[in-house]
Amino acid sequence: MRWILRVGLLFLVLWLAFLASPFLALYRLGKAIEAQDVAAIGERVNFQALRLSLSKQIVSEYLRTVGRGQELDRVDRNLATSAGATVADPLIAQLVTPAAVAGLLNGRLPAGIAAAAPQIPTGPPVRLESLAQAVRIYLASQSRGFRNIVVPLPDGQAPAEQLRLHLRLTGTRWRLIGLELPQELVRALVKQLPRGSA
Repeated sequence: MRWILRVGLLFLVLWLAFLASPFLALYRLGKAIEAQDVAAIGERVNFQALRLSLSKQIVSEYLRTVGRGQELDRVDRNLATSAGATVADPLIAQLVTPAAVAGLLNGRLPAGIAAAAPQIPTGPPVRLESLAQAVRIYLASQSRGFRNIVVPLPDGQAPAEQLRLHLRLTGTRWRLIGLELPQELVRALVKQLPRGSA
């Protein structure tokens, strides 16, 4: 009977550690950003997946802006998104560097695009100042299956002003794979696409 209790307790401890692990990874990303440790940021971000995440948002908004978003079927939308990604690529390239990710998570845009874009929420991704804040961040997060979680930050901002960080468990490490930007920021970024394409 004792061994059943011990195994059950071990599983409970492992489950609690697993539930806490994405938030610990996010905290470590925040520390890497504070320290401006480009190598550590690079280890915690999947830049290829992040590029795809940002491309989809910017190109979808571009299609909506030019009045094409509603009339395209799924196949046409995928083709248009691929074509639009080519137009948006120089802009997106500025957003998917370790320094740019650190800036976005601290409320700053790269200098090349900051002038035309609105301020985005300030504050590092996670600065745990209290247990209550940690609980709020946990409760606001959304699990998407066993290996994916979405965390809206910064804590306490209106949802329309928050970044939504997508983390995925790959092997034994949680990595940032996507950033859902505030809609106002996406619109401002679309305005910076070449005039011939807008």
